[in-house]
Amino acid sequence: MKLQAPDDDSEYWQFFDALEKDPELNRIVQAVGYHYVDGREPWEIDQVAKRDATAKARESGKPLWASEEWSQSGGQWGAKGALYVARLMNKLYTRDRITKFEIWCPIDSIYDPIIWGDTGAMQADQPWSGHYAVWPAVWAIAHTTQFAEPGWRYLDGACGQLDPKTWRGSYVALRRPNTRDWSLVIVTGDAADVVVTMKGGLKTGPIHLWRSSDQEQFVQAPLLGLDHGQLRLHLEGDSIYSLTTTTGQQKGHHATPPPARPFPFPYTEDFDEYHPGDTPRYFSDQKGTFEITARPEGGLCLAQITRREGILWYGNKLLKPHSLFGDKAWQDYAIAAQVKIAGGDVEVGGRYANRDKLGYRWTLTQDGSWRLNWQDTTLAAGKIDSFDASQWHQLRMVMKGSTIRGLVDGKELTSVEHNAHSVGMAFIASTYDHNLFDHIQVTKPVEQPGTN
Repeated sequence: MKLQAPDDDSEYWQFFDALEKDPELNRIVQAVGYHYVDGREPWEIDQVAKRDATAKARESGKPLWASEEWSQSGGQWGAKGALYVARLMNKLYTRDRITKFEIWCPIDSIYDPIIWGDTGAMQADQPWSGHYAVWPAVWAIAHTTQFAEPGWRYLDGACGQLDPKTWRGSYVALRRPNTRDWSLVIVTGDAADVVVTMKGGLKTGPIHLWRSSDQEQFVQAPLLGLDHGQLRLHLEGDSIYSLTTTTGQQKGHHATPPPARPFPFPYTEDFDEYHPGDTPRYFSDQKGTFEITARPEGGLCLAQITRREGILWYGNKLLKPHSLFGDKAWQDYAIAAQVKIAGGDVEVGGRYANRDKLGYRWTLTQDGSWRLNWQDTTLAAGKIDSFDASQWHQLRMVMKGSTIRGLVDGKELTSVEHNAHSVGMAFIASTYDHNLFDHIQVTKPVEQPGTN
């Protein structure tokens, strides 16, 4: 096990002062990494964040990492997208000698209503349809990862800027140890004519060229040859070029992705096809943990298993443990679930609008108290006489137009008129107690037989 530290986003590179003073710490820390060394907002390649690696860091001999450096959408080429990633990777090695670059997150599998949707190099956020999208950022990254492997070395004298006034255009060169193979990754700002000169006993050819632009990504060009040890190239603006003496690069082939389609409706889940400890398909936990457990009477159900709040990221409040599923376009529907309350309260909800305040919430507590909320505003409240929390109960909330109704065990306890939010996903929620859920249903908002 190797340790990387401090992996934070403050006091950039001062950690090397601590390593100097503590030989044991210096021994066990194998790499030093920071988040957003080049800064975040305004996500501009020439911004000055004053986080450049210090001379002490660069000369330490330890690997320097950007252990989280980009969290934007790779679906676009320019602005903060794919081209920015390529420029940033070149910049961080040339300026800082950073050799590892982590993006957050590699694949966008985050439901759109949750914060940070559309973030990553590609998208796969419809597990029910299997649809995915390979974004341009995948190929921008491939311009480095397919042209060098772990163990390759940068040629520091062949890394720099096309124009010293900007990092929009830059280049880095790498060499495979113990061979004469090399690769050169160039990112352009304005169009440019360049001359590449071979020195130091590097291979002279054949030279393979791959290029990407806004119009098309990762396209192989005809083989190139040297003319008296030099290669003259015209480079288009806002593009990426990789030259190499190696082979094996490919764009890859995949079947046409299945078409995107809405979340299944109506939807039911009884959890019987899972195993204890599984996480059910399509449920996205947002604080707390909902996993499959044995139902006391036999069979399986879903339980909230986290007993206390963990450390919150950047102070996000996240109202309570909840798990989100469904379609962001759902409008009029009913959500129902069987619940067994070990402590605190449970709820079913719909028309999800905000990760900190949720949406419409139908809540039942262990003592039989009930509450219908819009986010943190109570619309109606009451209490069930002689409530037995040791038994299973059905919670059902019906949303039709501006009418929101709450039912327990088929009996309507409240109906209110409220029109704060008309669409959104469904969710379940619980306090930090071992509360159980089963037979979750999302259906049309029609009367159930026997409803009062």
